[in-house]
Amino acid sequence: TRIERAEVTEDNRVGVFEDCTNLAGITLPRYLEYIDRHTFRCSSDLGNVWIPYTTNEIGHHAFSAQGSTPTLNAIIFEDNSNLKTLSRGIFKDRINLRNIKFGEGLEKIESFAFESCYALKYINLPTSLKEIQKYSFINCINIEEIYIYENVTMIEAEAFSGCDNEMRLYTKADRVN
Repeated sequence: TRIERAEVTEDNRVGVFEDCTNLAGITLPRYLEYIDRHTFRCSSDLGNVWIPYTTNEIGHHAFSAQGSTPTLNAIIFEDNSNLKTLSRGIFKDRINLRNIKFGEGLEKIESFAFESCYALKYINLPTSLKEIQKYSFINCINIEEIYIYENVTMIEAEAFSGCDNEMRLYTKADRVN
């Protein structure tokens, strides 16, 4: 099924594509500013998702896969993004998510944002990032390398809890406390 245009109103905007099991990919419009909570929750075949720089807010669990077949391979955030925060549980349980290209402008990753994203191996965080909250990458069991830059001032306890692999942390900061 191909949806050329969805009519979204105040009354139907939360979870508008929730549980769409045959949604075979999405192209978000260039001017998009807001993605409400649960918008694509449990939508199974999203493939690759490109987030335009104009997007300034994405609600919690917007792309989570709780209880569905979680086909989402890559997330690409456009550079110079207006999006400052990745919300709680935004990509939770997307077990096939392999690639993330973070756009510059992102400042905070909230708790459980990437919970149980088992296919993640390499993460290169943007230089604009300042905060990684607790459990942000909980149970991402295959992370091998993560790159963190000097603007990160807070990584809360257990941000990488359950990451069983021997993860290598690379930083360009002058020191790590």
